[in-house]
Amino acid sequence: MSDYTATVTVPIGAGKQMGEADILVKYSYSPGTPDVVYLKNGDPGYPGDPPEVEILSMWIVLEISSTSSGRWKVPQWFFDAALDWVTNDLEENHHIYNPEPEDEREWERDVEDMHKGDAT
Repeated sequence: MSDYTATVTVPIGAGKQMGEADILVKYSYSPGTPDVVYLKNGDPGYPGDPPEVEILSMWIVLEISSTSSGRWKVPQWFFDAALDWVTNDLEENHHIYNPEPEDEREWERDVEDMHKGDAT
């Protein structure tokens, strides 16, 4: 599996309080395998494997003002609530989210910068 990043929009709230949050996700992805209908000798084949996504970390992206924004690691309760939504979205749309290598390196630098303050 390879590691990727993506920003996934997750619905939050209920009723009139319904909204959305952008979640920056670092994840591992394996595309799975196709079904094999018949073997070369004519015997029945076997089902393929579905795509597999493993969420490594999630950060909420918030716009603080029109000129600044920030990222914060999501709390565990939010991670648990959003996990199924994010995983399903990434399995279906990985080909859309597949980042350019430079974007991933930039994200890694951002995360390292965020963790520098954790050591104190």
